[in-house]
Amino acid sequence: MNKAFVLGLCLSFCSTSFAATTMSQKEDSLEQMRSELKKQQITLSTLRSQLSKFEMNLGENNKKIIEILGQRKQLEITIFETGQRLEKSKTDLEENLDKTKSSLRALVLGSLDDVETSTDLLSKKILTNILQKKIEVIKSELKLNNQLSLDLAELKKDYENHIRTENDLRVVLDDLEQKKKDIASKYIEEEKAKDATQIKYDQLRTTVYLSKQKKQHTKEEAAPVLDSDNEKMEFAGPVEGHSGVEHNKKGITFKFKGQLPVKSAGKGKVAYTGSLSNYGNVVIVDHGNQTRTIYLGQFLPKVKAESLVEKGQVLGYTQAGYSTGSRGSVYFEVRKRNIAQNTVLLMDQDFLAKNSLAKN
Repeated sequence: MNKAFVLGLCLSFCSTSFAATTMSQKEDSLEQMRSELKKQQITLSTLRSQLSKFEMNLGENNKKIIEILGQRKQLEITIFETGQRLEKSKTDLEENLDKTKSSLRALVLGSLDDVETSTDLLSKKILTNILQKKIEVIKSELKLNNQLSLDLAELKKDYENHIRTENDLRVVLDDLEQKKKDIASKYIEEEKAKDATQIKYDQLRTTVYLSKQKKQHTKEEAAPVLDSDNEKMEFAGPVEGHSGVEHNKKGITFKFKGQLPVKSAGKGKVAYTGSLSNYGNVVIVDHGNQTRTIYLGQFLPKVKAESLVEKGQVLGYTQAGYSTGSRGSVYFEVRKRNIAQNTVLLMDQDFLAKNSLAKN
């Protein structure tokens, strides 16, 4: 047997075996990443639930503090008004009591010095009774005033208790705010980690997919898109700075956060701009030779129909934002004679390199 043939056969076998091993390792890595993404998603859900509970507790404590502040303000007013009334009333009553006692003493002393008729005696007796009753009434009012003083003391205690309760609630509120900040920081870090894992997963998934597609070469695979010079057309990625890509045998979905430009994948003319219910806005670019690219999703178009566009020219801007933590997506698809093509196989080398992908 020819040694060169045997050597070639061995090399071919080794190469095939190595490729199979590499593919198996990549698929194992994909499975591990899928598992990691699930764990990260569970962690994010748990953190969201914790944040929601902290928000609820913060809301309840804020409501309690507002109620305590309202009650404390009312107590301040009541204490002030009661104190003013009590001070004036006590002073007036004590002055009135002194005057009445003085009048009674003068009346009694006067009756001892003068010789009076029976009529005078009767008048003084009646006047004495009136003054004595008045003294009793004043003493009774002073007693009520003393009770009012005790009530005022209780009001002041209640006011101090409100201040202590308010301070305690503020301590709890500060603690809740700090815990909420800690959980929010963990959430942001976990979200960043999940985004990084998602990007790696999408890149590896695309690499595995492209490798399998190259090996299949079945008749069902879409024919390559050709331009007018019969050269294969390659398209640029419409969204840069995305947080991940997903694809199937038709189009590519670009996931993103924040405002990013959506660019034309190739030179052409804008055939249509509009919106699709529940799907977002859409832009269709005609590249000639019955080839069109479709851009659909959460973005705001900035071009009009019939406009000429160059490859890489901005068609619009994404709308989801970091400020609300919202995410968005833009779907991209190449169509030939109105038939969806296997878009990921038609992307240019720059897109593949930036996303760590390869067609071989």
